[in-house]
Amino acid sequence: MNYIKGFRYQLYCAAREAGVRTCTIHIANIPANCLAYNAKLAPESRYKEETIQNLFTRYEEPNSSVRWDSPLIVFPWCDSLVSTQHDGGTGDQGMRGLAHKLQGLRVLGNDGEEQDTRPDPVQQARSPERPDLSAAVHAERIDSSQAAKGDHSWSRIADDIWTAITKGDLKPVHAAVKTATPTSTNFLHILEITTTAVLTSLLSALNDSQTRCGAVSFPCVLPNTGKACVFAINIPMGKTINVGVLQRLKRQYTTMHKQANAAGRGSSVTHEDEIAESFVKYVQGAI
Repeated sequence: MNYIKGFRYQLYCAAREAGVRTCTIHIANIPANCLAYNAKLAPESRYKEETIQNLFTRYEEPNSSVRWDSPLIVFPWCDSLVSTQHDGGTGDQGMRGLAHKLQGLRVLGNDGEEQDTRPDPVQQARSPERPDLSAAVHAERIDSSQAAKGDHSWSRIADDIWTAITKGDLKPVHAAVKTATPTSTNFLHILEITTTAVLTSLLSALNDSQTRCGAVSFPCVLPNTGKACVFAINIPMGKTINVGVLQRLKRQYTTMHKQANAAGRGSSVTHEDEIAESFVKYVQGAI
């Protein structure tokens, strides 16, 4: 359980790569309630005391200020204290004080003020021979009010979740890890010969110009279509670019795309000129 937060980040990265919207739903509760619920479970389904205490210690609550936990929708075990927060919200202070609020929970009336549900001693003294029905009626009204509030709160949570997963921002895949999905059976062959052609053309341009740093433009004829292209790359000062470095980058690039091809995922970069341009960008980002 040391990797709870890391697992949330892994899910965020996977969703971003797949191009789907996500949201984080946090059900907040206090340790005392968790312990009580755990004690009611059957022995074979119950956490050991040591295990559940470790969960309390190691669990890190999600935070809306970090990208992998956002948008964050939080609701506690009590409907009347529902709290939702999204990117740029100010709900973190509410989260930190949530346990205190739950421990000090009192019944709230329709106007949000505390309601004293204790029986009126004066009323009891006036009618000692009759049962006092006012407290029961009052409690029933409060229960109905709380139920209505609960229904509204859950409806609001459902709306927030639906909005987050249907209308939220789609995070683009980072260019350095964007992969290609083949549409033809000879994709791997085109990938190999295209990257080799780009590498050879770049090395030839570097040898001819004797350029050690700065912008380098080089022509390249794509081997499959014969299309003539011109690419440019900027070499940082003090960076050594030789055949060994470029061969290593080529292996990394082609291996990444081969693995993505085997897994059946990636982007629409399938044409020869797109592969060449993508490889040049990859080399530029790696040097």
